[in-house]
Amino acid sequence: MRTATISIFLCLYSVMMLSAQVTISGGFDRDSVLIGDPLSYTLTIKKSPAINLLRVYSTALDSIISAVQTQRKAVADSLDEPELVISDYTITSFGRWKDQNGDGQWEGDELAFDTTVVGGEVILENTFQLSFWDPGPQILRHSAMDFRFQDSIYQYPFSGQSQVFVKPPFDMAELESDSIDIAPIKTIIKEERNITDFYFLFAILGVLLALGLLWLLINRLNRKQDEVGIVKEIEIKRPAHEIALERLQGLSENQIWQQGEIKEYQSQLTYTIREYLENRYGIQALESTTDEITSSLRELDFDPEDEMSLKEILQVADLVKFAKATPEASIHERFLNKAFDFVRKTKKVMDINEEES
Repeated sequence: MRTATISIFLCLYSVMMLSAQVTISGGFDRDSVLIGDPLSYTLTIKKSPAINLLRVYSTALDSIISAVQTQRKAVADSLDEPELVISDYTITSFGRWKDQNGDGQWEGDELAFDTTVVGGEVILENTFQLSFWDPGPQILRHSAMDFRFQDSIYQYPFSGQSQVFVKPPFDMAELESDSIDIAPIKTIIKEERNITDFYFLFAILGVLLALGLLWLLINRLNRKQDEVGIVKEIEIKRPAHEIALERLQGLSENQIWQQGEIKEYQSQLTYTIREYLENRYGIQALESTTDEITSSLRELDFDPEDEMSLKEILQVADLVKFAKATPEASIHERFLNKAFDFVRKTKKVMDINEEES
């Protein structure tokens, strides 16, 4: 009994000594960031030279918490304590770390740091790059790690958290409420018959005449083909990027957002990009969500940088379109230019054989 008590005491003492000689912290380079913009997160480890870092677990970076979505889930389900909702984000760089075997942790040669020695303390730092696609507060917990101390291995658990606020490209406080009242239903006014009541008969007659003329025209063309032979027509299909660039140019010249038609402008912008994706990559982009589109493109080895640009164009345009806000004109010009750049970068370069076929 005495031996067991001494062992437990020594173990607790070692853990307390480890906690006293190791400090883990992290922080974003900004308190707030626009949705889709790149953001840096730096993890800092301060330790004694006698303590060796064995491994770092990627759980924290794989499960950044969306505070807004978690709160909404808690309100919707007040009977049970809801699970944390993971934010929608993209990690573009793990800094100097590389998970070579894909086991969800970094260890050995996979770990590398910017190292600084101050007095009797060693400071290790590594910086990650990421972008968020959900507005509101985002919470990143500091990573759990394994250390070796006095011939024993101890795990340093989640030691805190860092937070950043992700903003949409306009002030949410400027959202306009729909103040239009619904007018009462008016009584039905009956009117006497007039010529407009017989328009449908004129329409039927017109269709019959058109069908007759079409039949005569087809017969004449068939007779003419019998005399001169069949003429082969070569259908030239316009490239997807030409159609998209032409539509975007028309959208830029019309500048309908200056006339207050913001929703129509955003609808045309997102429709043009979705139509381009459908014509360019053969996916059902017009009827799919942003996440379904990006999932389909990943199967085609789509460039991750182009995926980030596409996400920013579609998600932010949808956010502006459905939020009933009145953003600054620079927002519309910014995303229109992004749409131009995206189409030009991802367009398919056709060779001579493809153009002639």
